[in-house]
Amino acid sequence: MTTDASFGASQPSSMGVFGRGATDAAPSVLALLFGAGEQGVLYDPSNISTLFQDSAGTTPVTAAGQPVGRMLDLSGNGNHALQANASARPIYQTDGTLHWLAFNGISHSISTPTINFSATNELSILTALQPLSTGGVDMVLEMSPTADTNTGAIALLAPANSIPIRIYSKGNSGSGVNLLGGMYAAPNTHQVTSLSKISPPILTLRADGGANVISSTSTQGSGNYGNWPLYIGSRNNSSLFFQGNIYGLVVRNALTSGALLTGAETAMAAKAGLTV
Repeated sequence: MTTDASFGASQPSSMGVFGRGATDAAPSVLALLFGAGEQGVLYDPSNISTLFQDSAGTTPVTAAGQPVGRMLDLSGNGNHALQANASARPIYQTDGTLHWLAFNGISHSISTPTINFSATNELSILTALQPLSTGGVDMVLEMSPTADTNTGAIALLAPANSIPIRIYSKGNSGSGVNLLGGMYAAPNTHQVTSLSKISPPILTLRADGGANVISSTSTQGSGNYGNWPLYIGSRNNSSLFFQGNIYGLVVRNALTSGALLTGAETAMAAKAGLTV
């Protein structure tokens, strides 16, 4: 957990797809997000067969409390998340029903190699998470090492100083929207969706299947999203560490709407034991 004013309130089916032994029906709904070959990632800790203790993927995760050094991407794009530093790996946890990655807010993070999102200026992010920090700035997900200075980037934060949940999107200029109110603060668990388009600008933050929707058409400048790594649980694996739990994560290079959005939000919420 770190304080950083730059994100403060002043800123406006088969084994081949799901991995070894997958039996959960929800990932098949989320996999539909990539049915037309969309670029992106799909991570599902409830599919323990996709988790490995080392970044090379030689030692499977088999029990709660083990580190995650490699998490397989289920989108079909092969954008696997890695952490080579053994002391910085998030921890797989389960209560026997739910499954999540636990981040300690001090050193834990995991990231992808560079992913080319430059074909489009649209992006959907879906996750289910439980923030555990009550102050400072915690980075849930960031595209590029620093989204507030790099072009074609996005960042999801929980919290961002006094803001419980914030999304910030940037073409060659940036804009953000916030989920405010104590119900979104730690330690409450929520399903969160971000829908963004750089130009003409769209930036929408949805909670719990659309129970709360905040939108902005403030400028994000121009251009497409970039050719950047995704950092999960930190900024650039080095700061703004997220303290909390992540139950699933999707990043998709298209806007999502209608029945596809409803089904994906419902499936993602279920990962955290939520009904939306």
